Parts: sequence; C-alpha cells; structure tokens
Amino acid sequence: MKTMKLSGRYFYIYAFTAFIFGFAFMVGLNTSAATRGMKALSEDASELVEMTNRAARAADFGDVSEVILTLHAASLFMPSALFASVRKELRKVSRGMR
Repeated sequence: MKTMKLSGRYFYIYAFTAFIFGFAFMVGLNTSAATRGMKALSEDASELVEMTNRAARAADFGDVSEVILTLHAASLFMPSALFASVRKELRKVSRGMR
C-alpha cells in the first residue's frame, strides 16, 4: 500500500486551506461578531470612497479622475475587480488611440 506524502512545494495551498477552514470555523462559532466586523469594514470602505470622491472633485484632474475613482472603488470593494477595471480602462484607451 502506497502512502501519500505531503509535498513541501504545495505548502502555500495547505496554509491557505487551513486559513480558510479556520476562518469559516471562527465565523460559524461567532456569526454576530463576524457580521459586525464585516459591516465595519464595508462602512470604512464606503467612507474611503466618499473621501476619495471629494478629494478628486477638489483637485479637478479632469477625465483622469473618473478612471482613478473607478479603480480605487474597485480595489476597495473587490480587489480582484481591480484587474477587470484596469483591463476595461486600457481597452477604452486603446480604442481611443486608433
């Protein structure tokens, strides 16, 4: 019978999986505290977006301000959306240069 050895090259996958299971277990045990924590994070993100909007309007960057605000908001609410927003803006610029 062949035994399975844990490979060191997959350490990051093991660590990530352990973190996710630990986090899920923690949320399952104390749902109300997790909800309060996530609510506070989302309120902070919304406040940062509003502060950025006010600063961008005051600085008057022109067309660039809309791009900056879109990317900033995307990075706060969903970091993976940042790359999608960058790709979208680069496509707009590419079309404009043709």
